[in-house]
Amino acid sequence: MTQSTINSDTTLVIERTFDASPAFLFNAFTDPAILEQWWGPHGFATRGWEIDLQVGGAFRYEMYEIASDKGHWVSGIYTAIEPNRRLTTTASIEWGADSELEDVTGMTIDVQFIPEGDKTRIVGTQTGLPAASWVDGATEGWSQQFEKLGVLLARH
Repeated sequence: MTQSTINSDTTLVIERTFDASPAFLFNAFTDPAILEQWWGPHGFATRGWEIDLQVGGAFRYEMYEIASDKGHWVSGIYTAIEPNRRLTTTASIEWGADSELEDVTGMTIDVQFIPEGDKTRIVGTQTGLPAASWVDGATEGWSQQFEKLGVLLARH
């Protein structure tokens, strides 16, 4: 079960415990081939992953709606990496020239992988959401992609 807490108007903390090791889950957050299998809410997928997994290294991918094939780019910089324990990044969204939406910058995502016996609790904190109205959408998105990660784990 996924639990979420809203700490402020623009911060989300979301937690879920998975039947997997911290090492497996850390890899699921850093390996493009695995990320393409689960990252994104229902109805969305990702492609074009570029990851330079080192502090100061960048990541970039396109998240797109499966039905329309229309997408946007998400990118950021790794600011902290503790293998099998924590990942922290900045995050930005580029909607594209044909979008009426304003690009988003200034977000931070911190993901902790906490061992609990033979399971791992993930605690994700997303700060700097552009407005309070984004928190519900971010909560739904994280919950849905955690569901997709659970399905992926059940297959392995």
